[in-house]
Amino acid sequence: MRFVYICQIMFGQGRSSSDLNTMPVFRHEIVIQRPIDAVFAAVADVHTHPKWQAGLLETESRGGAPGVGETGVEVRRMFGRVARFPYEITRFEPPQAWGFRALDGPIRPSAVLHFKSTPSGTLVTSHLTVPGVAGWLLGPLMLRQQRRNYQCLKTLLETGKL
Repeated sequence: MRFVYICQIMFGQGRSSSDLNTMPVFRHEIVIQRPIDAVFAAVADVHTHPKWQAGLLETESRGGAPGVGETGVEVRRMFGRVARFPYEITRFEPPQAWGFRALDGPIRPSAVLHFKSTPSGTLVTSHLTVPGVAGWLLGPLMLRQQRRNYQCLKTLLETGKL
């Protein structure tokens, strides 16, 4: 099995890392040896997320068909506590792009994932944005967890368990 991780912090044009008013964007890539439609379907189905995201206990969706504007709530265990985080789907372009943003809570990340067919499977590129000081303090930890989560997704998809 071959996979690629490329992680870097990117800053908006004209901004520097010393400007705490900027929002850091954390980029992560992984290649999953499955067809693009299967990878997109697993990510876009929020009910699969507890199977591959550590600390996510359940996902409740509040809409019919998945798409932009669909809302729901993630129930997560963080720092020894259970918390509810409302979210909204912000991108839904099968099978090329999917995104979300947190609507409430102490940390309100957003992410956009892009999917691209490659000879070895599907390249997933994630751009995670964590606003405010929380982004500078917790963003690197969130990125580390995101890498683990996507490795778990990769394993589940490539072994046919998802």
